[in-house]
Amino acid sequence: MAPRLRLVVLAGGLAVSLGLTYLALRDIDLSRFWRALTNGDPEWLTPALFVFALAYAVRVLRWSILFAPETRPRVRPLVRALLAGEFFTSLLPVARLGDVARIAVLYRAAGTSRAETAGTIIAERTYDAAALLLLLLVAIPFAPPVTWLRAAALALAAVGLGLVVALVVLNVFGSRPIGLVLRPLGRLSGFSRARTDLMAARILRGLRGLRRPRVASAAFALSAVSWLSVAFSYTLAMRVVDLHVGLEAGIAVALATTFSLLIPGLPASVGLFEAATIVALKPFGVGAARALSAGVVIHVFTFVPFLVLGPVALHGVVLRRPRDVLPPEPEAAHEADPAVDGVAREARSR
Repeated sequence: MAPRLRLVVLAGGLAVSLGLTYLALRDIDLSRFWRALTNGDPEWLTPALFVFALAYAVRVLRWSILFAPETRPRVRPLVRALLAGEFFTSLLPVARLGDVARIAVLYRAAGTSRAETAGTIIAERTYDAAALLLLLLVAIPFAPPVTWLRAAALALAAVGLGLVVALVVLNVFGSRPIGLVLRPLGRLSGFSRARTDLMAARILRGLRGLRRPRVASAAFALSAVSWLSVAFSYTLAMRVVDLHVGLEAGIAVALATTFSLLIPGLPASVGLFEAATIVALKPFGVGAARALSAGVVIHVFTFVPFLVLGPVALHGVVLRRPRDVLPPEPEAAHEADPAVDGVAREARSR
């Protein structure tokens, strides 16, 4: 996308997000909002934070099993990379700087192939979409009539169908389709045809979690547990403002706020996150003022931990030279994936 067009899209998205935020918050009774926020029970924050932390512990485990055993990083670098990624994602959700940070931090902390890490992140996004779709299908029968929930389910199903088609193509043709996508990089300085082919093979290895049934079933189960834990933590957090709703409401809020992060907005999605919470809770009979207070609580307890832990995870990593766990890309002393072996040998012969 051209820089000017990207700027226009970003400005348009920002205008839309600000407009939606205004429409959602314009009729809020601020006195009711403040009473709901200050007269609640803050003791519920402790279990909410515990369950939220559990969700991310599950995500670390899921990320670990998506790597090939021979190149799997240790837990500590994975945790650092995930915290750094969530830090940048929380600040600037739409820019997807979090994914870039995860790749860079893991490479510097553990020497893990950046291309393979990118493949595991793509696999993660696939399982996230599938898990959210599953939770939606489970929650819809128990939730009040909500048109956007069904629309979200259809959108996720369409995305899932597209991913299935892409997976079939990769299983048939291997890394060649990825190589075709990366081929334009070969025109840049430092990127040869052999390098882009090797990158494609490593991305394919990172996608092993989508291609191997045992890994796929475990990753999907962990994804479902993770998102269920996030929804449950939101349900507990809403009790801080004396809002006692069922898990289906927590699922609706988790889904709405996750989709809100796709819309360009202010840093940390301030305002848009709260507006999404109001929209999600309205069908459950929750007033706008109390829903806004719930949104503020959820936003704070999901944002502040990463704001504190992210810089800690980044400390000493950004300027550190990559560890020699693996040889620098693109050459590698050993590759476990036969597809990567073949491409590596071909690259050396050239």
